Amino acid sequence: MSLLFSANDTLDRAAIMRRGREVIRLETEALAQLELALDDGFIAACDLIFSANRRIVVTGMGKSGHIARKIAATFASTGTPAFFVHAAEASHGDLGMITPDDVIIALSWSGETVELKNLINYSRRFRIGLVAVTSDSESTLAKAADVAGKRRLGCATRLRTGSARRDQPRRRPAGHRGQGLGPLADVRDDQRQPRSTW
Repeated sequence: MSLLFSANDTLDRAAIMRRGREVIRLETEALAQLELALDDGFIAACDLIFSANRRIVVTGMGKSGHIARKIAATFASTGTPAFFVHAAEASHGDLGMITPDDVIIALSWSGETVELKNLINYSRRFRIGLVAVTSDSESTLAKAADVAGKRRLGCATRLRTGSARRDQPRRRPAGHRGQGLGPLADVRDDQRQPRSTW
């Protein structure tokens, strides 16, 4: 069953059509708000990107990582040298692919993605341009960046109801929402595995 519907929804043609139109309306509203939100920060981000002597490095985790990968592919296909760096892999050697001549575009909905910490520190240490795309202008990522752009969530995630919304942190325990759960907070006693002692 689609997560766009709660367990109590009747999957009839009218309900599916209403939900489809609602998703499109949310996306349209988000784009309209983004248009109005463009300011000098957008120009500053473009200046930083255009000034890169080598490549655009795009990074993120989870859904932001998927979007970052697509952005890098689009840059490359239009003649701008660009590639995607997995935020978690960056801390295990992939930081070496990034040079002071590059510019990093980091995507994170919360701006508090733990896996981006080392990449942020690396960019500051070696004075590598950093553009943040996040929903929180007061987040760690936004404050560390040379330029921070705000993005809004205009997608089906906002439409999830009931158990689908409550279960989202369980499906993404490393995400900002999931971090609010303790490691064993929601595990019943009969589900706990005995601790290995050796």
